[in-house]
Amino acid sequence: MAGPHDRRPASAGPAMAGVGHWRAGRGFTEWLAMSVVVLLTQAGVVAGSVLATLPVGEQLRQGVAEVSRSGNRMTILQRSASAKFDWTAFSVGAGHHVEIQQPSPEAFIVHRVVGNSVPSRIDGTLNANGRVYLLNPNGILIGRTARIDAAGLVAAAMTTDEMTSPAPPVNLARDQYGRVTNEGVIRIRQGGVLTLA
Repeated sequence: MAGPHDRRPASAGPAMAGVGHWRAGRGFTEWLAMSVVVLLTQAGVVAGSVLATLPVGEQLRQGVAEVSRSGNRMTILQRSASAKFDWTAFSVGAGHHVEIQQPSPEAFIVHRVVGNSVPSRIDGTLNANGRVYLLNPNGILIGRTARIDAAGLVAAAMTTDEMTSPAPPVNLARDQYGRVTNEGVIRIRQGGVLTLA
């Protein structure tokens, strides 16, 4: 049984399965070509996820909000006092911008990453005039070129229950071994709270 610190690349199982299944009678060249295709395909999927320039795969779970995209910018317009989104991936590439427009500094929004094993990476700009939770159990890296400005921020390598209300307090649970690293600039407005967990 793997220990608590054992971590394996997400692609190790499928990649080895693709390479190892060689039926008798196939030529070595055909087998090698098939193996290379499998490995490159999986590498492309992983790289595409890691290098995502804007968040993708949003699903509004609670509240009233909408998402729009234009070039290297994303705008999340929150119309209710609280809201909750699930995302396939939530990363912001260098030179890209996410603007969260909220009804007040007390407004509250939860962004929860589900359905993949890729950490979030923030290298661009994330602005919000209210309070923001960014939850990814696989980890969050705030890079050196990142600029975050919000009334409050919780960035946590944790998740929350499907039915948890987006209004504070939010009950968080850790079910992975991700971590949160900050190398960028985070500005929290007066009276706000910053939590990295």
